[in-house]
Amino acid sequence: PRQTHDVDLVVDVPPALVQRLVSDLEDEFYVDERAVARAVRDRTSVNLVHLGTGVKVDLFIKGTSEFDDSEFARRVLLRFGDDQPRDVYVKSAEDTVLRKLLWFRLGGGTSDRQWSDVCGIVGVQAGNLDAAYLAPWADRLGIRDLLDRLMGEV
Repeated sequence: PRQTHDVDLVVDVPPALVQRLVSDLEDEFYVDERAVARAVRDRTSVNLVHLGTGVKVDLFIKGTSEFDDSEFARRVLLRFGDDQPRDVYVKSAEDTVLRKLLWFRLGGGTSDRQWSDVCGIVGVQAGNLDAAYLAPWADRLGIRDLLDRLMGEV
């Protein structure tokens, strides 16, 4: 495990709902409507800051690839909190591993943080990972060598 300093969310926001999203968030977050609109248009990311705590929230706009669709469809609903519980969708462990391996490859295979993260996920999830899902996607994404190396190391 590693301590994170922000929250990363993958969101699917149609351009027509940008103003509503900003309106719904602006009482609790610093949010720039032009930045949100640009992120939605370009399918990139945008930062928000929670006004009460200063916690940074990164909104990653869902991509359009078949893998983006698959990982979004496989999200898992979890309940967080005791006093005011909230239901939150999180990315599956398998999709997190695949995405981090993609980032590792795109970064030239030098990010100790990404590699450490995937090792930690596999170490914690061990026998719970769906190998029948991981292997074909790793092949299609061109990261099978990294997945095999990861499984051999952990």
